[in-house]
Amino acid sequence: MNDAALALVEDYRRIARRMRHLPFYNAALAVEAVAFRPWRGGLAGVLVTPWCMNLVLMGDAAAAVPAAAGRLKVRLPAGEYAFTPGPAEDAVPHLALPLFTTLADFPDRRTAREVAEKIMQALFDDAGAAGEGDPPAGKLERKRLGRPLSRRALLHGLLQAAGGD
Repeated sequence: MNDAALALVEDYRRIARRMRHLPFYNAALAVEAVAFRPWRGGLAGVLVTPWCMNLVLMGDAAAAVPAAAGRLKVRLPAGEYAFTPGPAEDAVPHLALPLFTTLADFPDRRTAREVAEKIMQALFDDAGAAGEGDPPAGKLERKRLGRPLSRRALLHGLLQAAGGD
C-alpha cells in the first residue's frame, strides 16, 4: 500500500480511538484502506472505518482544496460525484464521498472489504459498460429494474451481494 494511504489510515485510527465509545461505532470493524489504486496522479480507494465508509481521492487535486471548502464535483469513469474535503484535523489531504454513513449493519471486516472492492469495481472497472456519464446504477437500472436506482439502493444491493443483511 502507498505511504499516503497508510498515513491516512493512521490518521483515522487516531480518530477511531476517540470515537470507540459512541453508539454508532461498530467494534467488529477496523480502519482500513481497501482497493486503493493510482488515479490521475494520486490515489483512489475506499476508506472503511467502524462508523462510515467513504470513497477517497488523494493527491494534487485533494491537496489544493481547503478543508473549509464545500463540495467539489469530480468526474470518475462511472460519472460525476460531489466530494467534500476530509476533516481539517487530518494530516493527509483527501476528498471524501460518503458511501455509507453508518456501518452498524456490517457483520464483519470481510463483508466491509468485499463491499468496498465491489464499489471500486463498479466506479472504475465496470464504468466502460455504462453509458457516458452514467453512474453504475444506470447499468443496473437498464438490466434489471426498468426504473432509476438510487445510490442507496445500489450500495444496499452490493452489501447483500457480499453476504450482509
